Amino acid sequence: MTDTNEFDAASAAIAEGVPTPRGMKLTKAGEKLRKSVSDKEWTAVAGAPAMNVAAANAAIDPLLDLDRPVRTAEILHVVMGVARGKAGPDERDDLAKWVQQTWPSFDDRWFSTAFRLCESHVDMAERSRTAAPKGRATNVVGRDGFLKLCSHAYQYLQTKHADNPTLFRHGSEIARVAQVEEEDSAVVEVLRLDSFAAAALIPHYREAGDNRMIDVSMPRDVAAALYNQPNLPLPYLAGVSRAPAFGADGSLQMRPGYCPESRTWYAPPAGLHIPAVGEWASSYARAQDVAEAIRLIVIELMADFPFDGVSRDDIEARLDGRSDDAMPASMLNALGLLIEPFCRSMISGPVPATLVSKPVAGTGATALAECIQTVVAGVSNARPPLSGSEEERRKMLFTAVKAAEPVMLIDNVSGEIDSPTLASLLTSTTFTDRELGRSEERRLPVRSSIVFTSNNCRFATELQRRLSLIRLDAGCADPKARTGWRHPDLLGWVEANRGRLIWAALTLIQNWVADGCQPPRHAPSVASYAGWSYVVGGVIEAAHPAFTTWQANRAGIEMFAAAGEADGLTALLRKWWRDHPDLVGGAKSSELADLAGLDDTELPVSLNKTRDAYSAVALGRYLAGFNGAPFRLGGGLTVVLRKRDDHVTRSALWSLSKIEAAVPEVAASAASGSKAPRTYRNFPLHPRPVQHDGGAGGGVVVPLRRPGGRQRARGGIAAEAHRR
Repeated sequence: MTDTNEFDAASAAIAEGVPTPRGMKLTKAGEKLRKSVSDKEWTAVAGAPAMNVAAANAAIDPLLDLDRPVRTAEILHVVMGVARGKAGPDERDDLAKWVQQTWPSFDDRWFSTAFRLCESHVDMAERSRTAAPKGRATNVVGRDGFLKLCSHAYQYLQTKHADNPTLFRHGSEIARVAQVEEEDSAVVEVLRLDSFAAAALIPHYREAGDNRMIDVSMPRDVAAALYNQPNLPLPYLAGVSRAPAFGADGSLQMRPGYCPESRTWYAPPAGLHIPAVGEWASSYARAQDVAEAIRLIVIELMADFPFDGVSRDDIEARLDGRSDDAMPASMLNALGLLIEPFCRSMISGPVPATLVSKPVAGTGATALAECIQTVVAGVSNARPPLSGSEEERRKMLFTAVKAAEPVMLIDNVSGEIDSPTLASLLTSTTFTDRELGRSEERRLPVRSSIVFTSNNCRFATELQRRLSLIRLDAGCADPKARTGWRHPDLLGWVEANRGRLIWAALTLIQNWVADGCQPPRHAPSVASYAGWSYVVGGVIEAAHPAFTTWQANRAGIEMFAAAGEADGLTALLRKWWRDHPDLVGGAKSSELADLAGLDDTELPVSLNKTRDAYSAVALGRYLAGFNGAPFRLGGGLTVVLRKRDDHVTRSALWSLSKIEAAVPEVAASAASGSKAPRTYRNFPLHPRPVQHDGGAGGGVVVPLRRPGGRQRARGGIAAEAHRR
């Protein structure tokens, strides 16, 4: 609980008052209400940004947690914002009824007076800005020269958008935030020239005789001159946030509207309630909040996903200290993906994409990505898979970057991805391209956390190092049939508890900020992503002593992203290992082609026209792309596929050999000689560090399918097995 809020912060931040415009006429009740607040308080009230209903609700939420009576100026601040936002009668009535439920002294008569007072101030302020200037004006069309008109427009933009901006620089573009209250949406809208001229509303006048001036629109050549200026005096907008976020200085933005520290516009959706963050009276209260945040994210949201093949029971045992096994790296990577958008402004430089990989369909990759997207943005919205054409990929990625989504989900990526455009996007903070219909280049900020869910996908070497890996493996043939989920409708639970989950993510970040933003001790340094490693790794390691394996599976990226996820090929290798051990040491392509025909295994390989079976030559070429790749066959068995030349028969032989995957180990602190106590419900704030030796696990499995289901003639070892 506290006796301060963002209203006090706004009052203190304004060095000079915003006086009531001269000529403003007030009723006696209005004058009395105006005099009931101090000049300093009225300064903050007059500076309130335009608010819709959702923004007004978000502004009132912190007042509900105060341990003192609410001040008149604090409610007036919200009323001024609603008046400036041109809310209708129904919205005003809803606001009054909501306030009166907690503070009945603000009755209907008070609200009626307050709205008249605030509307009068808004009207007079607008008139003061747009009235024809006295004396020698510099914005009279037809009298003043082009340069004077441009200078006036430039200065007007600088003054108007200094405190409560509505126009912004966005990359090399000019943009505004487009909010549709009926759809509860808010997006960055990049403006063309005509849209900019209309949105700027820069006053210009023309002499009309008898010393009269009439207002006219801004001349098009003046608008074009401003529009093409590379550095207009407008604040920079990185994106729109549908949840609170931290600024570059570590401050938390809870107030709706534009935040200079994070360079984002916070537009809370209607009905979103987030508990107070970081109000800790003691280290015990802080530890309890952090433990509850971990419980919400790890136990309630994530534990049913099979991260690195680890079950819910195992995750809980590792979390509360009943097991010394390392936390699955993929789970901590998923935790990092969730908190990344909330601290994006604190991260210097780009962030890598996240690959959610799984051996078979139905393991939950899309569900996990949608849940994280819903927590961050309020909705889940998957973009179509990447095109095979680099030109089409470039257009799609530019459109996606233009939308400025906090989490960009590209679902069911398949095939082989070798994209210079994507590689450039993932190592840059801006994206430059030409848009259809425009000859000049456009530069937009890259703020999205990009997520791929993989289906038959292999990434080029230059892309693999630009990925963070989340591996899901249910260890069964049909993971869709799994039961026992803690929340059967998980996405519905996330939507219903979004406010609490946002609080949990913000609490983990605030915990790290309160510790002085200490660097991580265990997180690896990732080339091109040092800022990301520092911030996300630091937040995760500060949350719990067992959280030491974030990004510890980077060596596994090459296994899973390079070799892909081939259902058909994995099934063939599994059958080869299990049923034909005599051929594990060496089999010809023709023998493997016959084996694939036994159970009609689906492979992206052409058929032999004479035998209606897989072509041994085509299969050999296909297998060559997986030479040296690891495959997980189930039951903890991982094998590697190898090719060697048989000098006797002058043909290629294929073999399988068993490998052991490296697993990070967790040991007690050598300094203490014993394990640090751990419990996710109540754990020490500064435990001794838990050390691990890094490593990676797993192998690969990739669904590669051939359309159709034609029967193939059985022969060779396949026919022999069938006869047996």
